[in-house]
Amino acid sequence: NGLVYVRSTATGELLAAIKIGGPAFSMAWQNEDVFVCGMAGGPIKMMEYPSGDVTQTLLGHQGQAFSMKFLEDRVTLVSVGLDKTVRVWDTAAGVELFKLTGHIGPVVGIDYSPGATVSSGTLVSVSADGTVAVWDMKSRSLKHRREAGGHLFATVSVAPDGLSFAVGGKDGTASVRDVETLEERYTVMSHT
Repeated sequence: NGLVYVRSTATGELLAAIKIGGPAFSMAWQNEDVFVCGMAGGPIKMMEYPSGDVTQTLLGHQGQAFSMKFLEDRVTLVSVGLDKTVRVWDTAAGVELFKLTGHIGPVVGIDYSPGATVSSGTLVSVSADGTVAVWDMKSRSLKHRREAGGHLFATVSVAPDGLSFAVGGKDGTASVRDVETLEERYTVMSHT
C-alpha cells in the first residue's frame, strides 16, 4: 500500500504511517530522524522521520535492494540486491563508493564485522543461489565464497567477536560458520 508503519518496540503502539510512494523491499535506520528504503526497481530513498520527506535518492542497483545496513559510522550504507551485487555508499555525499561482484544469484542478506569501515573489516553476504561470500573492505575484494550444501539462505548475522557468523535458511535451518574458512561449526534444524 506504499506505507511504512513505525511501531514502538516497547508497547507495539503505532507511532507513524509514512507514505513512501511504492513498495519497499528493505529498510534501515541511519539514526532516530532518518531511514532508508530499498524501493521497487532499485532506488534507495533516504527519508526523514516522521515526515517521509525524501532527502536523497541513491541510484545503482538494477532491481530491488533486498537488505541494507549502516556501518557503525552511521554514514556508510551497505546494500545487496537482485542484481547480484554488494554496494557500499557514502550517504552524506549521496554516492556509491564501490560495488562488489561475485555472487551468481540475487544477494539477499548482508552483515559486517564489528568496527568495519570503508577501508577495513569484513562483510559477509548470502545469496539466493545458496552461496555465502566474505569480502575484504580494505582490498574491496572477495576473500572466500562457498556453496552451502543445498541450503537457500535468507539472512546472515556476524558474531560480536567477528570470528563467526550465523546464516538462516529458507529450509528452516540455521548454521554457524567460521569467517576465515567458511567451515560449518554446527547446524540447527527448525521444529516442524
